[in-house]
Amino acid sequence: MRDSGPGRSARWGVAAIVAAIALLYAPSLAYPFVWDDVPLVLENPRLATPGALSIHDAFTSTTGGHWQPLTWGSYALDVAIAGGPDPRTMRCTNVGLHAVCALLVYVLATQLLARAGLGPAPWAAVAAAAAFALHPLRVESVVWITERRDVLSSALLLASTCAWLSARDRVGSARSAWLACALALHAMSMLAKAWGVVMPVVIASLVWMLERWRGRRVGAMNVVREATPFVAAAAPCAAAALWAQSRAGALSDVQALSIAGRLELAVRGAWFYLGKTFVPVGLAPLYERDPVDGGWTRWGLLALAALVAAGARAGGMRRGGPGGGRVPRVPRGGVAAAVTYLALLAPVSGLFQSGPQRAADRYSYLACVPVAIALAFAVSGASPRRQAACALAVGLMAGILTANQVSHWRDELALWTHAAAIEPDGILVLGNLGLAHHAQARACLAAGDFGGAADHFLLAQRHLARSRELAQRSRR
Repeated sequence: MRDSGPGRSARWGVAAIVAAIALLYAPSLAYPFVWDDVPLVLENPRLATPGALSIHDAFTSTTGGHWQPLTWGSYALDVAIAGGPDPRTMRCTNVGLHAVCALLVYVLATQLLARAGLGPAPWAAVAAAAAFALHPLRVESVVWITERRDVLSSALLLASTCAWLSARDRVGSARSAWLACALALHAMSMLAKAWGVVMPVVIASLVWMLERWRGRRVGAMNVVREATPFVAAAAPCAAAALWAQSRAGALSDVQALSIAGRLELAVRGAWFYLGKTFVPVGLAPLYERDPVDGGWTRWGLLALAALVAAGARAGGMRRGGPGGGRVPRVPRGGVAAAVTYLALLAPVSGLFQSGPQRAADRYSYLACVPVAIALAFAVSGASPRRQAACALAVGLMAGILTANQVSHWRDELALWTHAAAIEPDGILVLGNLGLAHHAQARACLAAGDFGGAADHFLLAQRHLARSRELAQRSRR
C-alpha cells in the first residue's frame, strides 16, 4: 500500500531540507582554501597529486595533530576526482555529507518517536532535521574543508545509531546482521574522527531510556552487555587520537591548564553551545576568551531547561489503556537527552583541551543532534499542520542566519575581519587578520594597485603590532 497523508508530504519536507542545504552552501563552492586548509590540504605533499597518499601514510600521519585515516582517504579521493587539491570538489563532498547527516537525523528522530509511543509524527522529525541541518552553528564544519572529519564521522556515527536501533527490533540472524553493521559503522566513524569514543555512553543512555519507556526494569548487566561491543573500536582509536595530538604538541598539559581549569572550561562550554543554539549570534571561527560570561550562562541554563523539558515529553507520557490514552510517567527522555548531549560534547570540551581556542562552533556539530531531536518530541503532540509550520519557521529563521554566516568564509580577509569584530582583542585573531591584509597587499601589488597595497600593508602592520602587544601583556 502506498504511503499517504502526513508521512508522504513529510518526504517533501525532507527533500526541501536537502535542497535548502544545497542552496545555502552553493556560494561556498567558489571560495578558496582558507585558514588551516592551506597547510593541511593544499600544501600537504600526500595530497598534492592523485595516488600520493598511501595506506601507511593515512594511518600514521599526525599532520595538524589529527589521527583520521578515513578522512585522509576521503581527501585523496577528492584529489583523484579533481586531478589535484580543488576547494570546489572538496566542499561539494562536505556539503553532500552534511545532507546525509540531515537525512539520518530525520530517520533517527522518526525511530525514537515511534519507540516513545508518540509516532507517527513525520513532520516533527522534519522539524528536528531542519533545526540540525540549517542552523548557522553547522557552517564551520561544512564550509571549512579542514573539518571534513566532522561531517564524515557524524554521518557514520548517526548511521551506526540507526542500525543499532533497528537491531533491537529483530531477533536471530537479522539482529546479528544489524548489530554487526552498527559496530562496523562505529569503527569507521572512529577512523574519521575519534569523538565517537563516547558511543558506549550514548548506547547505555538509550538502553536505559528505551527500556523504561517499555515499563521494564533496567539491569546494570543489560546496559553493560549492550554498550560493551562499542568499546572495541573506541579504546584503540581514542588512544591513537591522543597520541597524534600529543605528538603534534596540540594537547595542553596539566601545567598549562589544570584539572580544575579543564572541568570549568567543559562546564562553561556546555552552557555556551546551548546558548548559541537558541541565540545564534556572534558566531566566530575562533574564541580565545572564556566562552561564557554571566549573560551566556543565563542563556545556557534556559536552553538546558528547555532541552530537558522537551525531551521529558518522551519519557513523561506513554500510550496506554484501551483507548490509547496517555498516562503520565516519570520524565526520563529529557534526562537521556541531556546525558547524551554532555557525552557527545565531552571529547571536544576542555577536558581534553587541544589548541588555543576555548570553544568552537564545530564542536557543537554532533552534540546538538539530541537538542534537535528534543524539538521533535516537543512538537510531536501538535497536529501535522502545526508540526509542518514549526519545521518551516525553524528552517526559514535558521536559513537566513546560515546564509549570512556562510558569506564570512569567502576568503581569509573576510573571515578574520568578522572574527575581529567579535573578538577585537584576540591575539591569534588579530595576528591572522594582519597576515590576511599582508596577503591582500601582495595581491594588490601584483595587480598594479599600489594605493590598495599601501592601505593593506598599513593595516597589516597595525593588527600584527596589536597582536604582539597583547601577547606580551598576557605573559606578564
